[in-house]
Amino acid sequence: MTLFDNAKNIINDVEWFRQAAASRAFFLLTPALGVTREFNPPAFFSCVGLNFEGFYPRQQLIKQAQDFLDKSKSDNRLIDDYLAKLYVILKKLDKIFDEIDSLDLKSLDNKELLASLKKFDDLNYEFWFNNWLCDKYDPTGHDMLLKEINLELSSDEIALLTSPTKLNFLELSELDLYNLALELYDQGLDDNVLLKKLNPYAKKYYYVQNSWLVVKVLKSEDFLDGLKQVLSYDKVRIIERIEQIGNKQNNLSNNINHLLKDKEIKKELSNVFYLFRRLAELRDIRKLYVLKINYYNYLYAEEIAKRYDISIDHMLNAVPFDLTHEKLSSQEYKDSLAGDKQVLFIFDDGYTIFRGEEAEKVINNLHSKLLTKFTEIKGRCACQGKVKGVVRVVMNEVHFSKFNNGEILVAPMTRPEYVPLMKKAAAIITDEGGITSHAAVVSRELGVPCVIGTQVATKKLVDGDIVEVDADNGVVRIVE
Repeated sequence: MTLFDNAKNIINDVEWFRQAAASRAFFLLTPALGVTREFNPPAFFSCVGLNFEGFYPRQQLIKQAQDFLDKSKSDNRLIDDYLAKLYVILKKLDKIFDEIDSLDLKSLDNKELLASLKKFDDLNYEFWFNNWLCDKYDPTGHDMLLKEINLELSSDEIALLTSPTKLNFLELSELDLYNLALELYDQGLDDNVLLKKLNPYAKKYYYVQNSWLVVKVLKSEDFLDGLKQVLSYDKVRIIERIEQIGNKQNNLSNNINHLLKDKEIKKELSNVFYLFRRLAELRDIRKLYVLKINYYNYLYAEEIAKRYDISIDHMLNAVPFDLTHEKLSSQEYKDSLAGDKQVLFIFDDGYTIFRGEEAEKVINNLHSKLLTKFTEIKGRCACQGKVKGVVRVVMNEVHFSKFNNGEILVAPMTRPEYVPLMKKAAAIITDEGGITSHAAVVSRELGVPCVIGTQVATKKLVDGDIVEVDADNGVVRIVE
């Protein structure tokens, strides 16, 4: 039996859980290989143009998530230990970032360049098999949590008890910008001086507009308008915002502790809520490092593309752990990178990469299996509310400009770059996501009705559809 035939049989035999994002193979297939260390294969990861999809054995993820939750009820050190291992790897990443910054990639010969990439890619792989626990709760984590709650709690109280208490990188960047504005307030500085003052800030937050798809190194000029906007505010408003962000962590912790005490929540349930808070923290810190890792991945892709006379667009279709000097020197391999369809199939004994026609057949089989199982557009409530409106499917940043105020935002999953659209949306529907996902947390903060985890919304809905979103019950109905 060929690997292709084996893949086809496995697709039919397994119940799949799907994740999706806008990205490129160079950014995402090493993470894909890494996360399979957190469960037993098989798994499929497809890249078609700018769209990435991961297909995982659903029941295995659910079982592993439930087992970890059951153990955590009596010992919250399990999640602490998991995150402690991750933070050790983050220190290694910070070190290798500094090493790459000190290198001149252009000065390395081809062998040295590929060796440097391999060292970086190996650490990226290690990062990803130590950070994927939160994703295991996406299929049914919300239901698991509700099953553990044996007393009356409102949706707002549950949201509070599962909210991360640490500031995320966007909050920290805003806090630092406001502090800089306060320091410079009333000095009447011109733009040239403000740009110099922004240099340390830009060096620290160069990555904040990066994503799984877009890599952009921000300079002082990119932050100038934001700083000038804050400087135009009343000084009292600036101080109030600094205090609001600065006190958020303590206020959240105090509110959580008061609620645990007022509701007389027992230790086992308290540990469950603690688990979900730390899972949310895991998502936040992982996102920060993804944005940085993709910047360095792009540096390598750009330099390798120049060396081997490959366009950067085609180079981003390459898989870092699959690169050798021999392959990169082969015209056949270069021609294969021009194709925009490939599937990484991971099985017990290894992996293979399907391209072209075979990749398309595998992707079609996976989609057919998914759509057969999920005949309705139904997910879980992230933020309550009922809305009727016009659908706008936004798969990635390329589609951002087509979104209009008051429309229904439909996406594979939201990430920080989606926030401006979320603020304009009448409702939000996502294919994936759990109670600690970006869409769930931000929709609650904004008060926008939100249904997460439908698995198929971006497959069944098209631009212009009129839908009723019953977020209270996690149901989306096509009206016309």
